[in-house]
Amino acid sequence: MNVAKNAARRLTLRLTQEGEDSLADKQAAKLRRRDNREQREREKATRTGDSPAQKGEQARRRDEASADRKAKNPSGGGAAA
Repeated sequence: MNVAKNAARRLTLRLTQEGEDSLADKQAAKLRRRDNREQREREKATRTGDSPAQKGEQARRRDEASADRKAKNPSGGGAAA
């Protein structure tokens, strides 16, 4: 009977330690996410001009317009004589 009790205690102790480790990991991850979010907000506040997403969108539109012009006038422009 003592062997069974000791085994149960060891199992309970191991599960408790794993639960505490898991909780500590969750809390550490939560703090990392908070720090990362605060860092992104600080960087956003100091940034001036267009955001990287806006710059990418402008480049895409510019490339699209250029491709459309080339498709409409494949000869390279100029009036035919």
